[in-house]
Amino acid sequence: MNDFQDRLEIGRQAELAIEAYFRKLGWFVEYKARMTGKPCANSFTDTIILPDLFIFKEGQEPFAVEVKSSTSWSWNTFHKQFQIGIVKRQFNDYLKYQKLTKIPVWIYYLCAGGIPKHCDKHSPRGLFCAEASKLIDVVDNDFIGNDYFPPSYYWNHDKFFRVEEYEDVA
Repeated sequence: MNDFQDRLEIGRQAELAIEAYFRKLGWFVEYKARMTGKPCANSFTDTIILPDLFIFKEGQEPFAVEVKSSTSWSWNTFHKQFQIGIVKRQFNDYLKYQKLTKIPVWIYYLCAGGIPKHCDKHSPRGLFCAEASKLIDVVDNDFIGNDYFPPSYYWNHDKFFRVEEYEDVA
């Protein structure tokens, strides 16, 4: 496999792991990647990328989850901190999805706790999450080199809450 296919498969495995995690907690899960093609919603004039999972159960408010995964958090050499980045187009679509549906979108990040490039220590390990609508107010894009393709939003790792040990999900 090539690098893109490898990353796609790793991402799919993380989606399945987080789907199983929510099912174990008693939630119903609609997994968008089971749709044919890229999970998106279309109108006559627009297309938006959908979050990976739709989570719901009786007596609870439903929510959507975008799953991200990696062996480590990225290391920001400018700020000397761990961070995560999400492509702006994709993230903005999640905010648009939330605005249109009134269903909150959460970013769940499964990290194996490896050592990122240009760093000599292990990054935080586990399952982390944050609500997308709250993340947009704390974007940390103030560093050199942030304009590289594709344009992304970045956040310091402390903007995400650790919700589970890596071994209990992966």
